[in-house]
Amino acid sequence: MVAKIVEFNGKMADPLNDDQLRMLDNVKVTLQNKSRYHSTKFTDSQARVLTKLMRWPSDSVFPALDLARAVLCHPDGGRVLCSAAAFTAAPAMLDEVCARLQSEADSMPIVVTSLRVLACSACRAEFASTYLLPERVQDVLSVVRDAVAPARAYGGCSVKTVAGALGDLLLNLAGLVLDTIRGRGTKGDAVAAVGPVAELAAMLLEAQVQASKKSPDGILATLLAVGTFAQQQCPPAPEVWSAAHQNADTLVRELVDRPDLLEAWEECQRVGL
Repeated sequence: MVAKIVEFNGKMADPLNDDQLRMLDNVKVTLQNKSRYHSTKFTDSQARVLTKLMRWPSDSVFPALDLARAVLCHPDGGRVLCSAAAFTAAPAMLDEVCARLQSEADSMPIVVTSLRVLACSACRAEFASTYLLPERVQDVLSVVRDAVAPARAYGGCSVKTVAGALGDLLLNLAGLVLDTIRGRGTKGDAVAAVGPVAELAAMLLEAQVQASKKSPDGILATLLAVGTFAQQQCPPAPEVWSAAHQNADTLVRELVDRPDLLEAWEECQRVGL
C-alpha cells in the first residue's frame, strides 16, 4: 500500500514532501516491526501525514484508507488518529470516512477499504463511546447501508469482498455491544446498535443468496454478530429477521464445504434466532 501511495504522490497538486515521505516510510517500519508491536508509538508528524493522505482525491485515496486500516490494527492506532495532530477526536475521523463512503458509494475499492477502516476502528477503545451514541451508530450504519445496497452499480454486498468487509464490521460492532452489556467496555446505549446491525445483516444474507460468488467468511461473521445479540437477550425484531432466518438457512445448507457455518447457525438457533 505504501508503494502505491508513493506512486500516486507524484500526481498530487499538494504532494508529500521529502520529510513527509520519510514519515510515511517510518509508519511502514513501525507496522512491520512485529517484535516490538505492542511497545512502539506513532509520532505527531506521522499523524499529520496520515491525515493528509486520507484527504487525498477520491481517485487516489483507497491505498491511504488501507494504510489507515493497518494503523488501526496497531495498539497505538486509535490514539494517533484521534490525536490533536490528526483528526482531534473519534467523531471527526468517522465523519471523514463516512463522507468519503457517501460521496464515492459506487466505487468498490473505496467502499471496501472504508468498511475495513470502520471495522478496525470499532475494536479501538478511542472509538467505543462514539459508536455507542444512538444517533452516531445509526448515522454511520445508514451511510454504510446505502453504500452496500445490492442495487449499486458494482453489486453492493452481493460482491464477495464487500460482504466480507461488511461482515467484519457487523461482528466487531456486536463485540463492542457485548463488552458493554457485560460491563467491560465503554458505557453507552449498546442496544441502539442492535436494530441497524440486524437490518444490515438481513440485507447481506439476502444479497448472498442471489450472489454467484458467495462470501462464507462474511456470512459467518454476520451470523455470529446477530447470534451475539440474541445470546444477550437482544434479538433482532421479528419483522427484520423472519426473511433473514430463511436466507441464513438456505446459505448454510448450500455451503456444505464450510461446516463452521452450520455449527454457528445451529448455535444461533439454540439462543433463539
